[in-house]
Parts: sequence; C-alpha cells; structure tokens
Amino acid sequence: MTEKLAQILAAREQRMLRIRQALLDYPDTFLVSVKLNIPGPEKVSELTPQLLQIATTCLEQRLNLAKIDIIHSDKKTTTAGEEALYILAPKNEAEDPFRRRLRQKIKLMLIEIEDSDPLGRLFDLDLWQGHSQVKRSELGLPPRRCLLCEEAAVICAREQRHTLSELKQSINLLLQSDPRICHTNMPCSGELQGSE
Repeated sequence: MTEKLAQILAAREQRMLRIRQALLDYPDTFLVSVKLNIPGPEKVSELTPQLLQIATTCLEQRLNLAKIDIIHSDKKTTTAGEEALYILAPKNEAEDPFRRRLRQKIKLMLIEIEDSDPLGRLFDLDLWQGHSQVKRSELGLPPRRCLLCEEAAVICAREQRHTLSELKQSINLLLQSDPRICHTNMPCSGELQGSE
C-alpha cells in the first residue's frame, strides 16, 4: 500500500468518525454528507473547492425550498478530498409528521441533484439517519450510473473497466464546459464569478 493510499484511507476513516459523532451529537435529525467523486490518488486540485461549493450551494437552495432547516454544517479538505456535513431538521414538523416520508423526500432531493445537475455525476450526496445510510435501493431505484458507460458505477470501479486517464479526461471535459467553474486562465461566467 502506498503512503498516499494509506493517507486517503485514514482520512476516510476520520470522516466516518465525524459522521458517527455528529449523529450522536444531534439525535433525531438527518445528516447529509457531501463528497466529490474524483478518481485516483489526487483528490484535491485548484478546481475541487469550486466543485464542492457548487454542490453545497445547490443542496442549500433545495433544502431552503423544501423548508428543511440546516442546524449545523461544516466543510473540510483532507487527503480524501473536499467534504461537507450538514445536520438537518424540518422547519415545521406539522407539515411532515412522518419521519419516513421526510427521509424519502430528502433522499430523492439528493438523487435529483446528482442526476440533474451538469456536474452532478461528480457529487456524492449521502443521507444518514440514526446509524444507517439511506441507499437508493431503499426507494427501489437503481445504483448510480458510471461516468463513462451505462453500467452501475460500483461495478465499473470494482472491476476497473476504465482507465484513470479516461475518467480524468471525462471529468476535465465536464469541468471545462461548465460556466460555474472558474479556470485561472479563463474568465469566469458562472455564479462563482467574484466569489472569495
């Protein structure tokens, strides 16, 4: 095992510890973990903070429209990449008294962001409640599709069907074509222009 891989695995373990601690600190809430799908050992680049910002802005807008409060959030950069955690609670319990229905509503919102945003394939939005992660299969939905083909992403990743070079080229094309990403050698034209 390379030193870089060991650092990534340790950072992932730390992320899981933060998730577990947040679920203990905020019982009876929902937790959304936001990560980026960046293949290879280099999980952080000059563009990944912008990519995380796009994902979290989209999430915050949807939560606001759904009247779901963010009661705590934080962002972090580790060897495993950019990440954010959100602790959620509904604004008005009377509007949605059934927690299972709210659980499904939030999960569907996360799936819709991943599936509809032009960069959504690079977002990894996970929902946790109690001590368990809410999976797409719980809603009868198929797993996420691969970035390069129609197969389930988890199968392509496990079987290494695509080279790192192919994956990175596809990601670079997505980033180059999205006006919200500001490249240092190009003028910005999206919503991130002038931020920071």
